[in-house]
Amino acid sequence: MKRNNRHLAVSLLVAFLALVLISPALAVDFRSGETVSVSGTKIKGPLFVSGTTLTVSADVDGDVFCAGQSITINGLVTGDVIGASNTLQINGPVQGDVRVAANTIAINGPVEGSVTAAANTISTGQNGLVKRDLMTFGNTVQVNGPVAGQVLGGGNQFTLNSPVGGDVRLWDVQNFNIGPSATVGGQIDYNSANEAKVEPGAKIGIINRLEPRVQPGQGTPAIPRAADKKFDLMGTLWSLAAGLLVWGIALWLVPRFLPRLGKTAREAPLGSFGWGVVTLLLVPLGVILLMITVIGIPLAMILMFCFIIGLMLSKVIASDALARAMTKSVKGGAKTSLLAAFLIVFAAIVLLSKLPVAGFFVSLIVACFALGIIVLTVYRQRPGYTEVSTAEIAATVPPVVPVPPPPASPPPPPAE
Repeated sequence: MKRNNRHLAVSLLVAFLALVLISPALAVDFRSGETVSVSGTKIKGPLFVSGTTLTVSADVDGDVFCAGQSITINGLVTGDVIGASNTLQINGPVQGDVRVAANTIAINGPVEGSVTAAANTISTGQNGLVKRDLMTFGNTVQVNGPVAGQVLGGGNQFTLNSPVGGDVRLWDVQNFNIGPSATVGGQIDYNSANEAKVEPGAKIGIINRLEPRVQPGQGTPAIPRAADKKFDLMGTLWSLAAGLLVWGIALWLVPRFLPRLGKTAREAPLGSFGWGVVTLLLVPLGVILLMITVIGIPLAMILMFCFIIGLMLSKVIASDALARAMTKSVKGGAKTSLLAAFLIVFAAIVLLSKLPVAGFFVSLIVACFALGIIVLTVYRQRPGYTEVSTAEIAATVPPVVPVPPPPASPPPPPAE
């Protein structure tokens, strides 16, 4: 009965993940080509478009993911807009958030959510109302549209000439201009070597100029000393408790999974680490390549999700594998000492990963080891794979039959 409950729980979990990750991929709309024009009254999203020149004039019920040389969005978008381009212009209303990166960005339509933009030139028009926060990083930034929330970011030339309902916080701005139409409801703080230029007619409250984070001619700011970082006892205890809980749930839901991982680690420790290094390097690259193709974005999301889960559980997986290797060396106490061995190994890994500099390398080694164990175990579970033991290999070798010595020749007759 307990086994049936475990199988039911695992089945429900797999079904839930499949519903969350795969079902949206079946309903997406893909458009790609040299010149792509999405027209019509309304289409069901999410919409993925890629090419050289992209124009979205239809209303999109969902998110829009776009990548190209020139992108123009004229229709209504009920979800988010996520894009990368050389030139990107948003003229229609967006009911979600905007997350874009380009050389030139122009936002001329209202945005219900927040805007995060990085580009050489960024501008918001008078109709480019942002109802939440606006965060921009660029060489030249011009904010001409009203912002209901905060204005955050930085740039070489930053011009604010619109109403802002919240605070204004700029980091490392060279020249900060506040136009006559600016009305700031909160406080203005900016890091700059130059005083802000406030034109007549601007309605602002408290304005503070802070020293730039990088002084001219002094290079980059100093890195904080590792000795200033205090040991977080509560965070460490929480990590130990969470790891023990995850380990127990894994043993209950999939009781055969961790033993298989431990067996792989014992039989091929160096191979596991090597494949983990390969996985750690190739998976992010593969995700980037899939994202570039646009059509492979759903697969990239699933791959990245599995990769992140593997990294999050790496300490638990590595601790379980090492604990099982330790208990195998103890005669007659494998089951009773597994919990104690896991606690010892897991606590050691968590504490070592908290070290200022060496902790990063400890976490990196553990992640490579755990990812390699998973990859090799999955590889061994493929159809047609047969695991051959040393005894089976020895059984296939024909036995060595001793060759009898040749019969002795009769003695020569006596001489007469």
